Amino acid sequence: MILKEFEGKQLLQSAGLLIPKSVLIGRDFAIEDLQEAEQLQFPVYIKAQVFHGNRELQGLIFKVTEFTQLESKISELFGTVDQFGEII
Repeated sequence: MILKEFEGKQLLQSAGLLIPKSVLIGRDFAIEDLQEAEQLQFPVYIKAQVFHGNRELQGLIFKVTEFTQLESKISELFGTVDQFGEII
């Protein structure tokens, strides 16, 4: 079974394992959608949800140290192309 990270987390959580808090954001996000993220403890990591590995080496993971950086880093991630030419 091949899963994206968020799907694997959902599966593990449904089996009763404790999973760190995460927020899944789609391409059509709005800054208002990120208000719940203010409750997160920084730094946080923004990760592309792809079916292959090496996300960090491809620049598909961003470390964000404060809430004010979230919107720009998310926008930057959604404009990225992975090693297979797939637009994130």
